[in-house]
Amino acid sequence: MNRISISQTKLSLFLISLTFFAWWIEAFVCMFITWNMPNPPLINLLSLYLFSLLLPAVGLLIFMKNTKKTSSRWYWGIPFLIGLILYTFIRDFSFMRPLEPGALFQFTYGQSFIASFDKWHLLEGRSIATDPFINSISIFFSLASALFCLSVPEEKRKKMMLPLGLSLVAALSNMILFVEYSMKNPGDVPIFFYIYSIAILILGLSFIRVAVIYDK
Repeated sequence: MNRISISQTKLSLFLISLTFFAWWIEAFVCMFITWNMPNPPLINLLSLYLFSLLLPAVGLLIFMKNTKKTSSRWYWGIPFLIGLILYTFIRDFSFMRPLEPGALFQFTYGQSFIASFDKWHLLEGRSIATDPFINSISIFFSLASALFCLSVPEEKRKKMMLPLGLSLVAALSNMILFVEYSMKNPGDVPIFFYIYSIAILILGLSFIRVAVIYDK
């Protein structure tokens, strides 16, 4: 890779990492930035799509374009692009709720886009932590992330081992949740949802680390 391609690849990995921080970014935006702005529900929605889908998708496309020159597996990033779209829709439906009257610490709220489609109301009242359908999308997202980690050239594969491992941990956690909640419906949030949430956060940090050391 020439210097320009390396710089683009490192930037693209940083952009991809934003999708794993989307909930934290959105909570910060909702609580501290848009609270007193005009039409905060719409701004919060645009912010969610910016950090969860648009910027990571741009980064992924740039990465695939550059990797195409050096890896025959560059197209393994395509499922991850689909995963970004589906998972952002789930985040939209789950996070973009009306602001509760008098709420002081509602972490995320906004004007949902995906909930305006009738069929998405079938998910009304379902939990992002416990619903089998939502878990199945989370499983796809995590496995697609793992597949993306394997799309890099052979000489860069070792650098992607940590993101690969964390993606598989996230996928396994959601598979256990999927099986558990397909068979029964306990009322509490199981520990595997917390494991998944922590794995996703560390996964974002690991992509930033890879961006820093990618050319070394």
